[in-house]
Amino acid sequence: MDNFEVFFDIHISYIDQLLQHELDITSADIKSSHFYDQATAKDIEWYDIDSFSTFLLRAGTGTILFKVIELGIELKEVLTVISSDGEYITMEFNFRDTELMYEGVLDSKKCLHMLTYFQKWIEPYHINAITFGHEPATDKDMCLIEITEHTVLSQSIVDQWRMNRQHIKQNNNLL
Repeated sequence: MDNFEVFFDIHISYIDQLLQHELDITSADIKSSHFYDQATAKDIEWYDIDSFSTFLLRAGTGTILFKVIELGIELKEVLTVISSDGEYITMEFNFRDTELMYEGVLDSKKCLHMLTYFQKWIEPYHINAITFGHEPATDKDMCLIEITEHTVLSQSIVDQWRMNRQHIKQNNNLL
């Protein structure tokens, strides 16, 4: 388990606002990006796209690799995968688990700051839930927490970490 993942689905109509206001993509420290423009049959960079909501009306996937990004806490080398089905977009943020560690242990304070930051996006962007876990967090046994607007994060994190530690111990005992 080397990477953590945060993912959620968002309606295409909110993607420009999220990228510009929350991620501040125009001034972010971006290492690389890759999108495929089906209309021109060419590979393009994020800065070649005037409107993501228009560009992503055609189903497809693109990536942005941030050198550094602020997501409640500063994270380095964050790969953002943006996948569209033409109506909804799945956003995935992948980063090394060491970004949330302190002396080899998961730092619950860092996690709380990051997850609280993401939780603030739920209401204004009409996101049903945000999932956080070990990559791939979509797998039930890799998911650490699913956040909704009603999740009380401080208690949920403590409870979920406790359950996760027990689950990992049980799996290690099976090996």
